[in-house]
Amino acid sequence: MNNITIIGIGRLGLGLGLILEKIGYNVLGIDKNKDYVEQLNNKTFLTDEPKYNTLLKESRNFKASSDLKYGLDHAQFIFILVQTPNGGGNRFYDHNILSNLLSNISDFNPCNKHFIICATIMPKYIDEIGNFLLNINPISKDNNNTLSYNPEFVAQGDVIDGFMNPDLILIGTHSKHVEEKLKEIYDKIRTKNTYCIMTPLEAEIT
Repeated sequence: MNNITIIGIGRLGLGLGLILEKIGYNVLGIDKNKDYVEQLNNKTFLTDEPKYNTLLKESRNFKASSDLKYGLDHAQFIFILVQTPNGGGNRFYDHNILSNLLSNISDFNPCNKHFIICATIMPKYIDEIGNFLLNINPISKDNNNTLSYNPEFVAQGDVIDGFMNPDLILIGTHSKHVEEKLKEIYDKIRTKNTYCIMTPLEAEIT
């Protein structure tokens, strides 16, 4: 069974994790809130988000943890859905939480990992900040890690249906391997998808 890690299992991250578990992946969600993690693992967590409670109750291969290292070891493909709140002004989206996370990830010296940011970010973040924090050179053939962009166009109150029936799937990546893996995942969710494949910068601008 394919393993997937999701760092940040708030409302959107949890929805993605439950869908991926339902279509056959072994999903590990990472969150700093230990009480929340325990509720998810005990299946006592309740929410008003449609379909979440049923999906969590029926899940067999979804678990949560507060151990970042455990999350990095669990999977090659790691989705990141931490908050990037609207900061206004020149810093329209606040990247502090995301940047701190990437810096913490770098401390573990990950190898052969594909990180996929799903949160909203400003143009040039991946090329000028994210890759730097993870020590990634996207044009190096010897590089083992990648950082890509795959924003989710979903709204609270309709998260599951938004994931299941997207108008389009935007993938910003320098890696053909990541592109193929994301298509494989989304094609398991829905057979007819409209893909828009770009570089990370083009996807951020879009």
